[in-house]
Amino acid sequence: MKTFVRIDLTFSSHPESPDTTLATLERRNCNRLEIQKMSFILLSWKLVISLILFTNDLPSSELKSFESDPLTDSNSSVARDDKQPSTKVSSLQYGQVCVNIYDSHQTTLNNKKIYFFTPIALLDPLNVVPVANQANTTQGILRISFTIWNENVTDKVAEHLTEFLNKKVEPNLVKVYPFDSVRLTSKVQSAEFSLKDEWQTFDKDRHKQRFSLHCPTKKDCDQVKNQIRKEELKHLRLEFNPKLNDDTCGIAGAGIAQDDLTKQVEEAKQELVENFEAKLAKELNANTKGVGLNQERIDRNEIHRC
Repeated sequence: MKTFVRIDLTFSSHPESPDTTLATLERRNCNRLEIQKMSFILLSWKLVISLILFTNDLPSSELKSFESDPLTDSNSSVARDDKQPSTKVSSLQYGQVCVNIYDSHQTTLNNKKIYFFTPIALLDPLNVVPVANQANTTQGILRISFTIWNENVTDKVAEHLTEFLNKKVEPNLVKVYPFDSVRLTSKVQSAEFSLKDEWQTFDKDRHKQRFSLHCPTKKDCDQVKNQIRKEELKHLRLEFNPKLNDDTCGIAGAGIAQDDLTKQVEEAKQELVENFEAKLAKELNANTKGVGLNQERIDRNEIHRC
């Protein structure tokens, strides 16, 4: 004997709707076990569809809240201890930049340490874009870009730590230091451009950070653009907040603060210039005396002829 079941499904997104709107069963010669199986299937579908309707009604901002940041969410793959500040463990020379490396005192759920490194903050000489000044058409604006980090420096830091700690450190355990903000500074006053003393939000996920230079004229901006492409504006630097307590550059056992390093380089340059000027003056004096002696001899010869 065949059994027939007719199912009339009507779904509603409102939880207060009566149960009779979910399904109506009319059976012909159905036993109790078959009805229980069918009720279980209908209940499962009701839960699935209710979940879909719920997530569709959520705004995108609330949906994003379900996503976790492994460096800030304690329920994710990283356990964070905000009570203990990062501790510097080593330094790495990356080109002309000294990169400091810190123990973040954070670990993954499988108890692997996470390390931070300071931004390389390299001015990109090719990424200089003139922007129209809407407020004043006679003035100019240049948008410049600094490289904060890249995969290459991440790999170098991981390799350095592997050698330094004598244990394998994967690149995914190495992150740029999560500063709060950053601003562009300069210790040299220029008549061709000016800086706005304002902090920008530091985004650790971005490889580059962009800033603006304001020029009195568009011609000044063109000159500044050429100087940047020739890598002549070395005095443009990035300042990060909060300032780290230990920002010394320690490579091969030698430690020197970045500001002290800049000061010593300037002093060395000044000393070279002074030594050159003294040597040049000495040679000029010697040549002048030689010319005077020669002239005196010529004058004596002329007297004897007379």
